[in-house]
Amino acid sequence: MSLFDEIKQDNTSGSGTILKTVQNQLLRLTTEEFVDVDQLTKWLKDLLVYFPQFGLLHHFINEFIQEFGRRHNRINGIVVSSFIRNYINQWKSAKDKASEQILGEIEFKNKTVLLHSNSSAILNLFAHISRNSTKTVIWQTYSSPAGEGIIQAEAIQKLGIETNLFHEDAIGNLIKHIDFAVFGADLILKDQFVNKAGTYPISATMNHAKKPVYVLADSRKVIDETDHLLYFDEPDKPGSEIYHGNNSSIRVHNYYFDFTPLSLVKKLFLG
Repeated sequence: MSLFDEIKQDNTSGSGTILKTVQNQLLRLTTEEFVDVDQLTKWLKDLLVYFPQFGLLHHFINEFIQEFGRRHNRINGIVVSSFIRNYINQWKSAKDKASEQILGEIEFKNKTVLLHSNSSAILNLFAHISRNSTKTVIWQTYSSPAGEGIIQAEAIQKLGIETNLFHEDAIGNLIKHIDFAVFGADLILKDQFVNKAGTYPISATMNHAKKPVYVLADSRKVIDETDHLLYFDEPDKPGSEIYHGNNSSIRVHNYYFDFTPLSLVKKLFLG
């Protein structure tokens, strides 16, 4: 049994939330408890197989392995906690920096903004916007099949921002109401980025309508493609989310992520 088995059941959280959950699980190790580095490294690498698209998780786990992989056979909770708290402090301002960048260049006042999926960077941005009493209207996608857009819609509405929820398949009907789109990202590569499935067709629709698309993300999500499986095999997601019948001859394919060309993005804002 792994420390992280329960985390693998989370199909709705973004990379920031998944990383925080992994860190909190490690912080639960008691100060006196020793763990085998090889075993812990194996569990962490298994997470990378399950969440190959989460750049934040890759960055943290790679830093963890570099710190402990060569120098220790066994480590206790004190050492693990110290490493994690230092890591968190080092990167705690990343989302704020990205938010400040986009707010310094893009006018949100009296604008209607399209959002997709559920992103801690996006929520941080709108927390900034809400403090400035900016009159911004949000159109948030449902983000099928898991519907995590509902989570983001509820969080943004609680900030006091006017929020509309719709299914992304209806983007063609609503495009005339949208001024621009802001997406998070799970990985940023040389000429494309990975995000929630549906980002590519929404971005293409926005470009066709000559509406700008912006991407807001932590700089840890920018990766060297030589160090990553670019065209990763996304683990199977529950087929029952999109097919409720009982015909076993139908092969059900359920994907949570897609690759969107950066040529469809007007500008990246990285913290």
